[in-house]
Amino acid sequence: KDNILPLQPKQEELLPAYKDWVSFGEVIIELSKQLEEIGAEPAFAEHPLSKLNDQIYNQESPLNYIESLIGDLQLLLTTVDNFIHANEISTEHCTYLSQLIAIADDALLLSPLAESNNISLLDVNEENARKFDAEIKQYQQHQQNLINAQEQNKHWLLKLSPQDLETALALALKQEGSFFSFLNGSWKNLKKQLQQNYNFAQHQIKPSYSSVLQFLKAEYDAADTLNQFKNQLNNNYRFADIDKAIVSINTIRQKRGDQEIDYLIAHPNAADLIKKLTKLYPTLNELAQKLKLCLTDSDGKSFDELRDELEGISMNSESLLDLLPALKDYSKAPDNIKTLLHKIPVTPLETEASMANNTLKQFYQYNKIFAATDIRAIEKAVNQIQNGYKKLLKLNAEQIRASVRQRFLNHVEIGNMAISQLNNEQRTFKKDYNEGRKILENEFSKSMRYKSIRELSTKESGLVLKDIKPVWLMSPLSVSDSLPLDTSYFDVVIFDEASQITLEEGIPALYRSPQTIIVGDDKQMPPTNFFSSKTEDPDDLGTYENEDEGELLSADADSLLVQGSRKLNSTMLSWHYRSHYETLISYSNHAFYNAGLLTIPDKTVHHQQKEQIEVTKVDDVSKFADALFDRSISFHYHPNSVYEKRNNQDEANYIANLVRELLTRGIKESIGIVAFSQEQQHTIENALTNLAAVDKEFELLLEEAYNRTEDDQFVGLIIKNLENIQGDERDIIIMSVCYGYDSRKKILMNFGPVNKKGGEKRLNVIFSRAKKHMAIVSSVKYHNITNEYNEGANYFRRFLQYAESVSIGNMEMARAILDSLIFNKKEIAASTTSVILQQIKDQLQKQGFEVSENVGQSTFKCSLAVKLKPTDKSYILSILIDDDSHYGNPNLLEQYYQRPAILKSFGWRTMHLYAKDWLQNPQKMVELIVKRINETQIDDTEEEVELPTFDKIVEDQEIDTEQQTIKSASTSEPVIGYEQAVFERLIYTDMGSNKFWESAIEDVKLIIRFGKIGTKGQVNIKTFSSQELAKKEREKVVKEKLNKGYR
Repeated sequence: KDNILPLQPKQEELLPAYKDWVSFGEVIIELSKQLEEIGAEPAFAEHPLSKLNDQIYNQESPLNYIESLIGDLQLLLTTVDNFIHANEISTEHCTYLSQLIAIADDALLLSPLAESNNISLLDVNEENARKFDAEIKQYQQHQQNLINAQEQNKHWLLKLSPQDLETALALALKQEGSFFSFLNGSWKNLKKQLQQNYNFAQHQIKPSYSSVLQFLKAEYDAADTLNQFKNQLNNNYRFADIDKAIVSINTIRQKRGDQEIDYLIAHPNAADLIKKLTKLYPTLNELAQKLKLCLTDSDGKSFDELRDELEGISMNSESLLDLLPALKDYSKAPDNIKTLLHKIPVTPLETEASMANNTLKQFYQYNKIFAATDIRAIEKAVNQIQNGYKKLLKLNAEQIRASVRQRFLNHVEIGNMAISQLNNEQRTFKKDYNEGRKILENEFSKSMRYKSIRELSTKESGLVLKDIKPVWLMSPLSVSDSLPLDTSYFDVVIFDEASQITLEEGIPALYRSPQTIIVGDDKQMPPTNFFSSKTEDPDDLGTYENEDEGELLSADADSLLVQGSRKLNSTMLSWHYRSHYETLISYSNHAFYNAGLLTIPDKTVHHQQKEQIEVTKVDDVSKFADALFDRSISFHYHPNSVYEKRNNQDEANYIANLVRELLTRGIKESIGIVAFSQEQQHTIENALTNLAAVDKEFELLLEEAYNRTEDDQFVGLIIKNLENIQGDERDIIIMSVCYGYDSRKKILMNFGPVNKKGGEKRLNVIFSRAKKHMAIVSSVKYHNITNEYNEGANYFRRFLQYAESVSIGNMEMARAILDSLIFNKKEIAASTTSVILQQIKDQLQKQGFEVSENVGQSTFKCSLAVKLKPTDKSYILSILIDDDSHYGNPNLLEQYYQRPAILKSFGWRTMHLYAKDWLQNPQKMVELIVKRINETQIDDTEEEVELPTFDKIVEDQEIDTEQQTIKSASTSEPVIGYEQAVFERLIYTDMGSNKFWESAIEDVKLIIRFGKIGTKGQVNIKTFSSQELAKKEREKVVKEKLNKGYR
């Protein structure tokens, strides 16, 4: 914005549209660059060559052409200068070429008068002029007489010559009307000729022949009189053509008052000067034409300016060769671009900024609604969408439930109707449905020997069963065992965790509905039975080179997901909600999904140095338990642990003590433990059992942890291995790496199933189970793993390095590791810093805030994240800016509502900031940001949104409004002017709202106040004709509010 030029309105008109910058911006930049390289200013308008006509750049020999053209111009200018000085022409009339040409034009008009020495005729006050005017009137009268005579003779088709006319007229006068005229042959011939040459039919009364001839004679006489008078005037006033002289005199008289005309007439040697100017006229025209060939804009420039420009061009002509490539491209640009560059001294940056600003202003002028839209209007619309969207989801759920209930009631009603009222199809349905009800009701009364689900679903009871239970949750094998093979039994079958379902298990379930949805992750484990299928090796070791039977994990087939992805259309569910810290999922995102998941940016600042966790004895648990909570991933290194006989007892004991420490503290988070092998899983289980055996208090806590539930969901302590952990998640995941050095201080580079084909998918599962914290208990560090050629081992190695980096706060290293995991990096757009983002950041830093750019490890980032102080461990505000990625997202609901809502649900305080508002008033936007930072509570006030209503299945019950109102009433601040009024309050807290609505009656006035709880709200007052009507209106409105969910 600082580069926008302060231009006058006329200059702004010269600014092209921004689309021209997009097309020719590179040309402007290159020209400016070439100017700087030759030591000139970057603004083209300041260089003498900018004055050249751009057609010169395309000449075959531009330097010779310029030299020749400027030489001609200088000679012409010298001629003009000599003329000016010789005739002592006033500078008022010869400063500019246009002035001199104007005098020469007027001299051409005066030339006839000057040649005949009749200049005095121009002054109407002169005696000669008055006499001339009188004679001109006579002349004009003669002209009019001739015109009148010609009008009388307009029906002549072919006029007789004057000589023939004289003979014909004498004959006509003699013979016309004579009794014996018919005997005269000449008269007969004359009449015949007149009838051929004259159109008598144009007259209603045929004229006589003699009268027609007399009128023609009158015309000839008038013409002779006019010619004689004209010749007399030409002779008297020495004019070559009196008509041209009259035109000149009238034209010049009308221009009296014109500076050039008055100057010429008043000049002492007027006649001589006029003659010389007439002779100079071709020279002036030639000068004007060649100036246009040479200069871009010669009009309006003085002779001195023209000479200076020509001299400047001549002196800098050698630079033309260096600039010629750029100037040739410049010559191809539109005229508006070239006009801007040679008239206004602008740099490329100023050009782009000014063109963009001007285009934006024009866009505002033609789009008034957009011009009036600001951050407040958008936030208001988003609040309406938020409120309406939540209500829509709720109403959709209610509608679905209501339709299911209604279907059941309709079927029951058909079963209770008389047969005479039913058609054949309904009668059959009534019989089957009632029979099904009897079967189910009989089953409900039993206490033993129940029918199987398959039998119930196959018989008539299946009709009732589907009405009562429209949604079934079953495993694929249970579907095959329990449900009939009927493709219309369900509307849709949905497979979850389809990567774990074999084809033989999944295909039968497909035949229970006409459509299916297969949900799964091909980056996680297909069906597998690694630990239960083989290995005699006590350390899970074995050669896997060229060992096909060892490839127990088929990544190419077997699973329903793999086969489904080949045959069916697919879409990726990009959002990842599980991990409360982005660092928990970032490794899997980059390693296995090529950074394709949208993860939630971390509000917590991880790039703060933290101490390493090095465990040397079990008692270190109490010291390092806190470290588990102050970082998303904590790396608990055991340098002295020993890995033998497929287990690591030191890690197991440490984990058991860590669990005891956590449970003793009474933490609310759920806990999961995962090991890399079954043996280590059992070792950890035994360690917990042994610890519980000697600590009865811990034994009770452990039992409660095993059986813990929340909201009827099992969230108890789990201890699993990487083969069976898929599908589980916990707030805290403690991972036992187990592998390490043995008692001989040797380590083997085989990590069981991780080394096998598809081992990286097992790692993806185990790395992505934690919701809040992950503790890596390991006896090795990443550099101890040397078989990087193995894909699974290499992923494992880099994860250990990533986890250790995050644990100690080395986020630069963690970021480098993530970047190294991405394939096809060119396809992933790098985060760019926009000018506006940098400006906002600079302004906030001036306010004393700590600001970070592009916070987030996926493509979903906070444009700016703000901390109050550099030492703060978390950000206080997220600012989302409408950059290219913002407008590149076609999902408006996600961009404007869901993304900010997700950030809020993860603890962020967030706001959008739009470039339009920043450009218009940056100071106001800074104040708004500071206000949001300092707010004690985010304003989530939601406005009422009218939504469609649905017919209810159950009739509305009467609501006791008085009782409800009194129950919800609470004291509130008095309204000014109505301090004695007693308000009764309702509140609305559904779907995250926090609003109040209250009313009071004061005489015949109904006073209503509403708004967000904790604020003064808005007051509306309505006056009625009586207090009774006011009370009725109040009861009506209260009932409406109660129906909307107010309490």
